[in-house]
Amino acid sequence: MSREKAQRLPNWFLGNEEIKSNFERLLEPFKDQENLQFLEIGSFAGNSAVWLMENILTKPSCRLTCVDPWAGTLEQERLSHVEGLTFSYVEDAFDEQLEPYKDKLIKQKMFSSDYLMTNRDKRFDFIYIDGDHYPQAIMLDGLLSWDLLKPNGILAFDDYAWAHPRGIKYYPRIPIDLFVHMYSEYSCVIQKGYQLWLRRV
Repeated sequence: MSREKAQRLPNWFLGNEEIKSNFERLLEPFKDQENLQFLEIGSFAGNSAVWLMENILTKPSCRLTCVDPWAGTLEQERLSHVEGLTFSYVEDAFDEQLEPYKDKLIKQKMFSSDYLMTNRDKRFDFIYIDGDHYPQAIMLDGLLSWDLLKPNGILAFDDYAWAHPRGIKYYPRIPIDLFVHMYSEYSCVIQKGYQLWLRRV
């Protein structure tokens, strides 16, 4: 499998033991099931998507929808030390890594709000939100994703405990905590640490 481009980029997924442990432990009940539908909002170079394909979505009937515009500024700031980095390069890394799984991949190059508002008929077993980290975007992704989540499905927010460089009012945990409070009657928190995971009940 070609991962030449991806190897130049930091692997935030495999590089964080808590995140990898969350995926292994909380998604284990889905492992090797047929007809699973997963949604990933914010895919970057595709490291988490590859892990899902290799470890959970193993059946040919499963599908992973990856939504990412491959455009923005925050990741470029965080990766300014990588010479020649462009979002075109990052998208190429994603395409390289996911090529072996293209029959189970639905790649959507667009902003998450556009995808979520135009696909209200979709239903997913698992939704992973790791897109735009500004508070308004996090809340919108959560609100628009909720109705697409199947009963007993899992919704996970990445970077819950991340300290945004622009200050506390930009911290992801603030809109995520508000979202959890709003849906507390219809969900239960199953993991709270660097990430926050909810099950729809």
